[in-house]
Amino acid sequence: MSTKVRKPFNYQYPVLAGLIILSVILGTLILKPSFKDGQINPPTKTPVNKQTQLLVGSPRPFPSSLSADEIAVLNPPPPNANKTDKDKHFALVTKLAQDASELNLNKCNLPSPLVLKTKLGANINIKNDDNKDHVIVLDQGNKFTVPANKTLALKVNFPYGQGAYGYLCDDLPGVIGFFLVTP
Repeated sequence: MSTKVRKPFNYQYPVLAGLIILSVILGTLILKPSFKDGQINPPTKTPVNKQTQLLVGSPRPFPSSLSADEIAVLNPPPPNANKTDKDKHFALVTKLAQDASELNLNKCNLPSPLVLKTKLGANINIKNDDNKDHVIVLDQGNKFTVPANKTLALKVNFPYGQGAYGYLCDDLPGVIGFFLVTP
């Protein structure tokens, strides 16, 4: 008769596996985002720092002289936003649009007017009263260098026809102004 010798049970592996499972569960509970309709829920109200007029998540601070509508215009909805948010933003752009023959970049800080209304195919004069060149960017195909202390006359190709076009200046984050293009 042969006698089998049983090896003692090694508790190390089940304990280690239990700790890994517990870590995964706790990590999921702690880091779990709030979901609704398959989307992560954003905060219902965007907090504003009253001193700098900086919207939380906004790329840059705004001058305190800006109105709430002007700040909202400079924070356009993302491309995947719903139609209601896009329509609301377009209505603000339209409300703030000013007919003008010239856009003054104001050192890429706060252009004047903030929303320049122009006709499709019309020339736009962009004034740079700064001592350095500035680059205005509408999209990849529409980048324009405005020389220092000069005014540049442009016939901009607005690729989608009439509508609101935000533009960037130099390497600053976020739009600094809009063109409202009408027929």
